[in-house]
Amino acid sequence: MKKPNNFISTTTLYSDHSNYEAMLNQIQAYSKLSEIPLRMMIFLCDRDPFIHIKEHMVKGFKVHTSYYKDGIMVGSLNRIYGRGIKKEVSGKFVLFKHKNTDFYMLVTDGSYAYFKDGILRYIQKKYPKFVLPFFYSWEIEMMLNSLSHKVSKCDIRLTKLSRKSRIPSLRKKKESDLTWTDLPYKEVFKQTRQQDAWIEKIYFDLLTERIGKIGIFFSIKMKGSISRHGIFQCNNDFLLFYDSVIVKGMNIFAERKNKLSNRARTKANQFRSKPIFIEFEEPIFKNKEQNFRLINSIRLLTHSGNSIIHTNPYLHMTVTDYIDNSTFEIWVLSDKRISIVPQTVCTMASLSKLLDHISREFKEGIEKDYGEIDFE
Repeated sequence: MKKPNNFISTTTLYSDHSNYEAMLNQIQAYSKLSEIPLRMMIFLCDRDPFIHIKEHMVKGFKVHTSYYKDGIMVGSLNRIYGRGIKKEVSGKFVLFKHKNTDFYMLVTDGSYAYFKDGILRYIQKKYPKFVLPFFYSWEIEMMLNSLSHKVSKCDIRLTKLSRKSRIPSLRKKKESDLTWTDLPYKEVFKQTRQQDAWIEKIYFDLLTERIGKIGIFFSIKMKGSISRHGIFQCNNDFLLFYDSVIVKGMNIFAERKNKLSNRARTKANQFRSKPIFIEFEEPIFKNKEQNFRLINSIRLLTHSGNSIIHTNPYLHMTVTDYIDNSTFEIWVLSDKRISIVPQTVCTMASLSKLLDHISREFKEGIEKDYGEIDFE
C-alpha cells in the first residue's frame, strides 16, 4: 500500500486555506500530485458542526483542530478501541460547508482503516445530530450521468461493485455479490434493476477519447467510487468529481431532506398527520406473506423497538427510535404501497434512517408525498 507524501499533504490538502475557492484548488492540486486517493463523505447537521465537535466529546475519540477559519477546519482524529488487544487509528482531515447547500463535506488522504473505523464511526456516533445521506441505486446512476455530461467523448466503466439482492430462503433473506467487471455503467444498472437488486457501492474508471499516432484510443482520466451512504473516493481530478458527482448527490439528498422534514404531529398543525409513502411498481403485497417479510425486515432496525397491531389482511405496526424518540405508524393498505405516518415526535434523521432501512432490507421503492399518490 502506498503511503501519503507528508510534504504534498501539508502544503496542499492540510494547509491553512484562506478561503473556499482557494481550498478547492489546493485539494485539486493534491489530487493531481499525489498517487493516494482522496476519501470523502458528506453529511447534514442540525447545528454548527464545528461547535458541536468542540463541545461534545465522543468516548474513545480525540479530535484536534489545527486550523479553523470561515467555515473551513483542518484537524486530526485519533481513536483507540477494541477489547483485549487495543487498536488505534489516526489521521488528518479537512471539514467544510458547501457554499450553496446545507451539506458539510469531509476530505482525507487517510487509510481505509482510518476512514472506516475512525472518521465514519465518529460521524455515526453523532446521530441524530449528524445525518449521513442515503441514495437509491438509480440516484447513484444519476450521479454518474452528471459526470458523463461534464466530459465530452468519455466512457464510464464499472470495475467493481457491491450489490445485494433478495433470495427466497427461510434462513437467508439477502444475497451479497461483490463483482469485478468492465462494463458500461448503464448496462450494469439495467442488470441490477432486472435482478431486483440494489447497489451498495461502485468503483469506476472514467475514460476519455484521445487521438494518437495509431488512431483513436481511450485513456483513464479518473478512478472513483460512490457508496450508498455518501462515501466517495477519487484519484487525479478532484474538482471534476466534486462539481459533478458530489454536488449532484448533495442536490438529490437536499430534495429528500425537504420532503422528510417537519412531518411530526404538532399543536401548531392541529396534530394533523403528514404521511410519507413508499410505492412499488408491482403489487408486491398481493402475497400477504410479504407483510411478515416487512415486519421481519423492520425488526432488524438498530436502536429501535416495534409493536405489531395487525398483520392480515392489512399490516399495522409502530416503530420507535430509541435514540431520539421518533415514533411512526406503518400501514400496508395497498398491494403496492407502504404508508409511514410520523407521530408527535419525528426527526428528519430518524425518518431518513427508516426509509433507508426498508429499502435495503425489504425492497427499493419510490418515496411519495400524499399529493403524489393515485389512490384509485
